[in-house]
Amino acid sequence: MQIDGNLPIDWIEWLDIGAPCGSGSYCNLRSAADPITGERFAIKLILRKYDGDNGAQQRFRKEIEIHCRLRHSRIPWAYGYAEQNGRLCLVLAFISGKTLEDVLDTAGALPIPMALALAADLAGTIGFIHRSGVIHRDIKPGNILLPTDGEGMLCSLQGDPTAYLFDFGLAFLHAEGDQITQMGMTVGSANFMSPEQARGMELDERSDLYSFGATLYGMFTGRPVFEGRGCASIMLKHIEDRPDDPRQYNSAIPEGVAALILKSLEKEPGGRFQTAEEMGAAIQTELDNLQAEPAVRA
Repeated sequence: MQIDGNLPIDWIEWLDIGAPCGSGSYCNLRSAADPITGERFAIKLILRKYDGDNGAQQRFRKEIEIHCRLRHSRIPWAYGYAEQNGRLCLVLAFISGKTLEDVLDTAGALPIPMALALAADLAGTIGFIHRSGVIHRDIKPGNILLPTDGEGMLCSLQGDPTAYLFDFGLAFLHAEGDQITQMGMTVGSANFMSPEQARGMELDERSDLYSFGATLYGMFTGRPVFEGRGCASIMLKHIEDRPDDPRQYNSAIPEGVAALILKSLEKEPGGRFQTAEEMGAAIQTELDNLQAEPAVRA
């Protein structure tokens, strides 16, 4: 099915609605299936407690607009949206998988080759959304999906470094200057928030790259960049403190990988990678070096 835009509500009602398959701060996801073809979908609905909240409604409409314009193999396909009695839903492709957050919580740091391959894949997706004029503002392990096979095993453990980026609920269109939330307001996830985001400042692509770097830190070490008693203390550390060298927590991390992670976590945006393409190239170099090591030793 390749429908874009407004979907007929009777088609939504035709689907067999299944169990919840995800949740967020103001929306939840439910699985659904076509009763004849068996095709599976994920339906994103705004929580009923926000039915009369104009701010939440505006935010969800912006998410729908952004997600429907992003056509990339590593972003869950958006078939379109439907509205009934003022209540919106977004219909997405269903992808069987586990969030990177769940994987890290269970297994800790990823194997170095797997982490590098996934990082290279994610850098390409982040570059695409930035070229499309979109700033995500909430790149983190909880918004990255690693697909599983029919037996529930991660495809990335079988040599398929595919990672899906989703949840554009905080995203905005950079060219429009449309950040929805007012300047001075802080939105995002404290463990992955850039210093400028923690300060409530205007953001650009380099803020996403900081969040990506914080995500990589967790992928390679199994722990967050900073720990604290609450969100405020963690945000303050992102503003003021220098992160520990990730090799302090995982000595197997190559020196070049540690260096690129720390570069992405520079306090000033000008000290970071300036584009996802630049960061992706650095990641690919480290992946190529790692893959060449057995041949060098031989």
